[in-house]
Amino acid sequence: IQSRSLPSGHSARQCHQCQFIWILNEQNKADLYDSAYTPQEQGAIWDHYFKAYRALKDGRPVRNHWFEDDFISYLKPFGQKRLLEIGCSTGRFLFVCRSAGWNIAGLDISGKAVQLACDLLPEGRFQVGTIELAGFAAESFDAVAAWEVLEHVDNPFAFLSAISDILPTGGKLALSTPDWGSWAI
Repeated sequence: IQSRSLPSGHSARQCHQCQFIWILNEQNKADLYDSAYTPQEQGAIWDHYFKAYRALKDGRPVRNHWFEDDFISYLKPFGQKRLLEIGCSTGRFLFVCRSAGWNIAGLDISGKAVQLACDLLPEGRFQVGTIELAGFAAESFDAVAAWEVLEHVDNPFAFLSAISDILPTGGKLALSTPDWGSWAI
């Protein structure tokens, strides 16, 4: 296992066998992520989250991330069009998905993020918490997205199992994790 310090001040580890990278959760995660959704000085590590929210709220365009464009291009709404984003932040991805025809729901560990997502997308269903404790009914979503989340969870197996429980047969999971060269770490 290889360890590194990140620009954010956190520590990350990488497994030599599978190359998976995860963030060591040394402090209260909710407090850490809440700090991302407060206006900050220009250039702060988390500043882009709040800026994107503000732009969308003000009706200004925001450049899509690669995964937003790919998701919309390759996964058209199907079934009952129910989409859950885990780690929904301020709702930026769900904003794009709503326009593509999805019925949106979001889950985030940050109460501040969920508050901003509710403000941006009042028709969405948003909840504070983790997928393992969210209490969603079996087969309650047709698709689940989790962008750059898996590396932050304490137990990836429990995380993926909980997602499997809320997807029907044929349901889709879209996720991404960073590598050492990623801008995310």
